[in-house]
Amino acid sequence: MPLPQWIETLSVGVPLMDLQHRTIIDMLNRLAGSLEAGTSAMIEQGLDDLIEYTRFHFDAEERLMRSCNYPGLDEHQAEHQRLITEIQALRWRGGNAKMARTEIIEILSKWAIHHIVDKDLAYRPYIVAP
Repeated sequence: MPLPQWIETLSVGVPLMDLQHRTIIDMLNRLAGSLEAGTSAMIEQGLDDLIEYTRFHFDAEERLMRSCNYPGLDEHQAEHQRLITEIQALRWRGGNAKMARTEIIEILSKWAIHHIVDKDLAYRPYIVAP
């Protein structure tokens, strides 16, 4: 599976959110390098870093949605919690060698792109003036 790349069609129209989405994609690409050639400790650290940054991003994104009265906030928050739980599960399974390294990056790459496209772009009309 090709690694995720930032393309402008992923833009939610908020420079800070776009920067954070790019950062997550960059982190996934670095993690992919660790998954190919790194030690278990490097992989665990990469997943820990991803979890920490993703929490930071989700918090910022939820504050943004709250500030513009986005009607899908509750559903979006639940999705964020589910995604954090999934990454934590991957970290545990990956750190315990119960999952193929390529499977970890495939799951995370699909998650990042699908979440941006299917969920995050939905709040764009509430933030960006037409």
